[in-house]
Amino acid sequence: MYCKNCGGELSNNQEVCLKCGFKVGKGEKYCFNCGKEINPGAEICLNCGFKINGKHSTFSNESKSEAYEKLANYEKTSSIIWLVIGILQILTIVGIIVGAWNVYQSWKRKKNAETIKTVQPSGLYKVYEDRMTTLIVFAVLNFFLGAILGLVGVGYDFYVRNYVLSNKDIFE
Repeated sequence: MYCKNCGGELSNNQEVCLKCGFKVGKGEKYCFNCGKEINPGAEICLNCGFKINGKHSTFSNESKSEAYEKLANYEKTSSIIWLVIGILQILTIVGIIVGAWNVYQSWKRKKNAETIKTVQPSGLYKVYEDRMTTLIVFAVLNFFLGAILGLVGVGYDFYVRNYVLSNKDIFE
């Protein structure tokens, strides 16, 4: 990480540049990823290809362990959401099949969270990138089988997927 104001090198959790005093993330003269000077108004660094401005920056201020911890917590939350939705669906009788499936998904997410937190496996980016079709199928099944609550779970899972895709450099 480098200061966007002066190009000075920053440590992982540093909030202020010790060289120039600017708050991390402020300034536009230098690339935050490689520290090289950039052209004013540039969208990407010509040296390293880092996206300078935009919602989908591939760089995060989080350390790798912080990002894995955050993802593990997201998976735990997803597990709870799917468990509650699944139980409610089972109680309605109409959604019993989808409810049972959602309880199973809850169990899988809980196991995923434990693995992510302890092992920090590589290749997660591809797993979450490929999850789009599965999420769409979940949304359709939950919607048509009387389980509109399932759309809440799918929405949250899209949020988690976006987090991983936004931090490709960490989860690849």
